[in-house]
Amino acid sequence: MFRNLCAFRAGRIQYIMFCSSNISIGVLSLSCLSWGGSKVSADAIERVVESSRTSPVSEKLVLEKIAGDYDGCEGPLWVDDNEGGYLMYGAVHTNIAYIWRENTGAIELKNPSNEASAFKPAPDKPGTFIVAEQTTRRIVRYETDGSISLVANRFKGKLFNRPNDLTVHSDGSIWFTDPDYLFKQRPDEIKELDAQHIFRVDLGDGSVQSMDASLNKPNGIAFTPGEKHLLVADSATNKVFKWEILKDRLGRRSVFAELPQKGLDGIRFDWEGNLWVAAADAVFIVSPEGEVFAKISMPIKPTAIEFGGPDRKTPFITTRQAVFRLVNPS
Repeated sequence: MFRNLCAFRAGRIQYIMFCSSNISIGVLSLSCLSWGGSKVSADAIERVVESSRTSPVSEKLVLEKIAGDYDGCEGPLWVDDNEGGYLMYGAVHTNIAYIWRENTGAIELKNPSNEASAFKPAPDKPGTFIVAEQTTRRIVRYETDGSISLVANRFKGKLFNRPNDLTVHSDGSIWFTDPDYLFKQRPDEIKELDAQHIFRVDLGDGSVQSMDASLNKPNGIAFTPGEKHLLVADSATNKVFKWEILKDRLGRRSVFAELPQKGLDGIRFDWEGNLWVAAADAVFIVSPEGEVFAKISMPIKPTAIEFGGPDRKTPFITTRQAVFRLVNPS
């Protein structure tokens, strides 16, 4: 299908361009490309099943590496401001949180970051951010003066496992996943909880409620548009699960989507209501009905997705080692 693959560098940014004379859906393909001294390969944005849906992203895109050389990278959050906006993210095991701007590149925000892995604007105090920290196993707030304050770190007196991803409900509560990663690698750290929870934190009184403890490795978390349902990706399976949100609890669990791969990570809804899911070596696009209809292959394992830029339609994708975005080649 592909006639040409062109790679070139412009300053600190590497571009990968793809040319084809006959593409019915946006396709990106990497083949035996040397990237940062190591060979990588990937197969495509491609149609996964025959579907009437079209890809929400253009077929004439460039995969652009905007920052990298990290040990783990997660939690991208686009923040609008009067300077054109910026991307906040964590180089988790490098132990630094960054902000990236078009005109400056990546700048350190917190060093050390306590392995910060998720960021969301605080619903109750403009200019502050709610953050998941993996080293300290807690949820914190980045204050406007640069300080950090504790939001929550225990459930029924026991320290959280390893807060991973979080989201904010319109009622002001914080919901986050708490898988038990890294205890085997860190034997000096004691796992205190018996299960891996989806927690809800009330910012008003600080109370912590377990909403579910049935998943093996709860990871990416998001509310559906309209907040009628909660979705969580289970990294131990190939499934994204769904619950109806009731007044003070979750309804019965069901499967929203089954992906072609395990290793699920971050999830994010786009402007058309499609769910983007980071998996083992690709980002999959899932319709509002749960149909997996498109795939974006990545040169490095993807971890999370965010949409930013002036129109909030530019996909940013964090990976184990770098941050990418999909942009027009011009």
